[in-house]
Amino acid sequence: MNELDAVVARFKQNVDAVRTLSNLDRQVLGFAISAIEKRDERLRKARVDNPQILAGNTLQQLRNIRENDSLRPGFQALVNQCVVLLASYFASGVADLFRAAIPSALATAPTEKLLAHELRLKVREAREMNYELQTNLVELLINAADISFQDTKSIARAFGEYLGIDIVQDEDVNDIIAGLACRHVIVHSGGVVDRRCLGQLQAARPRSLKVEMRQGDRIQFRTDEVTLLSAAMTRYVENTATLVDGKLSTASSLPNHPMETDAKGTRSSSP
Repeated sequence: MNELDAVVARFKQNVDAVRTLSNLDRQVLGFAISAIEKRDERLRKARVDNPQILAGNTLQQLRNIRENDSLRPGFQALVNQCVVLLASYFASGVADLFRAAIPSALATAPTEKLLAHELRLKVREAREMNYELQTNLVELLINAADISFQDTKSIARAFGEYLGIDIVQDEDVNDIIAGLACRHVIVHSGGVVDRRCLGQLQAARPRSLKVEMRQGDRIQFRTDEVTLLSAAMTRYVENTATLVDGKLSTASSLPNHPMETDAKGTRSSSP
């Protein structure tokens, strides 16, 4: 598994954990029902037929609670926090893709923007130095360029300018924009839709997530909406990793690319 694949796999694990968390009430009920069903079955096999000892009524009550989602109102705040978690994992996952790609891009297909960006020295000059410095350059670059991975426009601009990757704004991106805008409202505005949120959503069409929102609406996510946002973010991370891998693989296969990496990870000039 290469580094890009590892980033995608780690992101998927985080997303799966959030989706599990968003269904915590149903999972707790499911566990309780399953445990009581097994106990009830053992009692019946032991020929116990006293209704006061058997769990028939309790089981039915729990099944009704599960079917009617009676516990859901008490878990609504948790579902909203799942969106906050998803936004954090998304920013971290995309940032990790960028960090993983830059050293290889320097060796194979550096854009002019990447080479010319000034830190204390130009990246073009640093590229000729040791591998450890090139790895550390990524953090210097992110800080110097003030790249934000919590904004899809900033992400697209960073991948376009520094890696030559074109990330198209499709419905998945629009859903992610909606999710990130809602995350900001949940964290900073008490979950109430404001002008800033509506402004971010104007260009995010078409989308499937939170299609109709008005100023003053209170944001409350459903579990199926968390699932929808999770899927959009996963496809985005997977597609971005594929674009990066394709770009770098194509560049590395071209003759006379600037630098090559040997098995030990050191840099040497191409013959």
